[in-house]
Amino acid sequence: MHNILVTGAAGSIGHHLIKRLSQRDCKVIIIDNLSNADSNFLNRVKAALLTSHMSRSNFVRLNGIGNVSIYIEDIRNKESIIDIFKKEDIDTCIHLAAKEGVQESIRNPEDTIDVNIKGTFNVLEACSSVSVENFIFASSSAVYGQSNNVPISEEQQLNPMSPYGAGKIAGEALVSSFKNTGKIQNAISLRIFNVFGEGVRSRSKNKGVITQFAERLSAYMFPIISGDGGQVRDFISINSVVEAILSAVDFKGTAVPDVHAINVGTGKATTVLELAAMMIRIFGQNCQPGINKPIPGDIRYSCANTDKMRSFLNLMPGDELEPYLKSLAAKVYQESKCSN
Repeated sequence: MHNILVTGAAGSIGHHLIKRLSQRDCKVIIIDNLSNADSNFLNRVKAALLTSHMSRSNFVRLNGIGNVSIYIEDIRNKESIIDIFKKEDIDTCIHLAAKEGVQESIRNPEDTIDVNIKGTFNVLEACSSVSVENFIFASSSAVYGQSNNVPISEEQQLNPMSPYGAGKIAGEALVSSFKNTGKIQNAISLRIFNVFGEGVRSRSKNKGVITQFAERLSAYMFPIISGDGGQVRDFISINSVVEAILSAVDFKGTAVPDVHAINVGTGKATTVLELAAMMIRIFGQNCQPGINKPIPGDIRYSCANTDKMRSFLNLMPGDELEPYLKSLAAKVYQESKCSN
């Protein structure tokens, strides 16, 4: 039975991932400081803490979702992280923990660099201390910055426009260095594009564009676009991202030594204007989007070349955006109906 450790598992992607991992024949250990916790996950942790009789106040087992336990700890606390890895005898690590958001990283670069670079180094050091066999790093399409070569392949020159993107590049470099020096047997970085789905950036101040549009449309207000709306995005569902992570867990990177990063996207380009029009139609409104000033650091074109994802992860997501938006609109309608 594998002992799989997931950092940052209390967030939206991690919350969905843990549900899937708990169905496998493995022990799942979580490290999270709960700063970006999904509300459902946070409620489960609070309930576990109330009923826990464990002597370690930062450790609880989560009931009802398989063999899962959580350490409430910050990845910047290196010695504590190493101790956890040694106690739990970890053989696979999925590193999701990060300070999220391009705009937040521009406002507060020091915190982003501290968590996303120093924290990643601490996790890798912990992996090395127990000879972890498999390491999956959640990187981001933000590493590419502005690109004229589309769709964007993994060989594209990296040119980040924010400290967030720069921190992810540094994280990838650290992962490669640990793999190349034999401190970790298998390691892969997943460059995740624009994620949508239940709980994704819905509560934070760095809300995604889908959440922003949905909140306004559900209040019978027109959506507001930053810039001219020609920005291109590659929207991928949280369920497909989880599938990619699970495939990466089973993928042995040493079989193909030159593969250190894989895009996780759909390869389908959608402009922000097209998204706004789609959501206006689905939400049954009759309006035009408003236009606001451009956001500093906003990437113009972001759409993945998915050849490596198909070849190595055996994954090719279909059209999931419109069905999700329809379910979101139906949920909003049902909630408003119930509140009246």
